[in-house]
Amino acid sequence: MSTELTTNLAPTDFVEQAKAFEATAPRVSGNSMPIMRMLKSDGSWVYGADSTEVEEDSEWAIPPDSLAQGFIAWHAGKVEGERMATFGKPAVDPSSLPEVKAKNGWEEQVGFGLVCLTGEDEGTKAVFKTNTKGGTEAWNNVFDAIKARAVAGKPFTPRVSLKNSSYQHAEYGKIYKPVFEVVGWVGDEDVELIEDEAPKRRKPRSA
Repeated sequence: MSTELTTNLAPTDFVEQAKAFEATAPRVSGNSMPIMRMLKSDGSWVYGADSTEVEEDSEWAIPPDSLAQGFIAWHAGKVEGERMATFGKPAVDPSSLPEVKAKNGWEEQVGFGLVCLTGEDEGTKAVFKTNTKGGTEAWNNVFDAIKARAVAGKPFTPRVSLKNSSYQHAEYGKIYKPVFEVVGWVGDEDVELIEDEAPKRRKPRSA
């Protein structure tokens, strides 16, 4: 997935490409970037193999070019296969997917990249991917917000704060759902990403 903060797409280009992209995107390939995820235990956000905590109220940009959709197969708690296509690229053809041992077969998955804009994580890049109902709903909300801004001809790279919502399940108790709260939009100002300088790290958190 791309995690460049800026996009070469004009709003009109995004709107046009969004039609085909949205038609094949789920509505309910490996990557070297750290994975951003929300802990099921308390709804907090961490990233990377060391489960580094995301700084509270930090802002992250979601590059529109990094929006992705595709499929994933899980077997024995591990990823058996993954095929993802980023925005503007041909959608993954389900008929081209190989046979897998996964109990549920190939499942629809969506995702996008994130670039931290503020705080101790500034310059950090990560990727969020999900095939859960709550995660897909959060992804859809981001996609719809970006599309609405593009339709209006306004800057459409969102600045988000990583939050959560929850509900009470009769059997499993409190269930947390990811929320990407849009707090603004990256405009025409120049935002310089840190490429060579490692961001400051905080104490890892156990998942």
